[in-house]
Amino acid sequence: MSKRDNGPILPQVVILAAGQGLRLGAVSEGRPKALMPMAGQPLLLRTVRQLEKRGFSEITVIVGYQSQRVTEALGGCGRRLRFVENVRYAVDTNIGSLLLGLGDSDAAALVIEADIVFDDAAMDAMTAAASGGDSVWFTRGPFQSHELGGILQTDGQGRLTHLHYTPVYEPKFAGYKKLVGVVYVGPREMPRFRALLQAAAAQTTAQYYMIPWCRHLDVLPAREGDLAHCRVATFNTAEDYDRCCELFESKGVPCQGK
Repeated sequence: MSKRDNGPILPQVVILAAGQGLRLGAVSEGRPKALMPMAGQPLLLRTVRQLEKRGFSEITVIVGYQSQRVTEALGGCGRRLRFVENVRYAVDTNIGSLLLGLGDSDAAALVIEADIVFDDAAMDAMTAAASGGDSVWFTRGPFQSHELGGILQTDGQGRLTHLHYTPVYEPKFAGYKKLVGVVYVGPREMPRFRALLQAAAAQTTAQYYMIPWCRHLDVLPAREGDLAHCRVATFNTAEDYDRCCELFESKGVPCQGK
């Protein structure tokens, strides 16, 4: 936990940055996905600086592909920045990485996938949510017909009634919200969630960390954190990356720093 100046106590942060990003193809120029340039700096460095600016001091970064390169890119960040290497990153979707980041701790945590770009408004909203006790899954608007991945549905008070991963869009998911790859696991849910992660990973690490929560929503209550009013984007392909660059390019600072 870390204490903001004259503010609430903030949880630990776990950033999942072990992946290679094979679907980016030649545009990556051999970089790890987390180090793709964004508005003149490596994306992961940008995210860590945003977190530190808001008072988060206990940040764990899970590295894997080109781990030394990722570590060196963050060399100027806070002294309490911690790196944990996932040597099995090639066969781990991300559930193993999260377990490594949590270690033996049942403390609350803000979990962030490293290929997401946030504006300051989104980071402020995530910080506010992570200052509370309720677990929060963050979304970025309605689930669209061209999308796939994590989705959720809520009741009239913002409480999750369904959390799901889908590899394809289906009409029955109309009205669902698209997850953004960030979750705040509150102090009440973390002990049970970590135990469920361990049990699931013992069977296979070729699965997303959200799957145990999907299967046990009845004992892992959570709320939605709506970031649709903010600029939030993620990328898997070269086309996705180009869209992110257009969205977040600073005036006079090209996305790729060229």
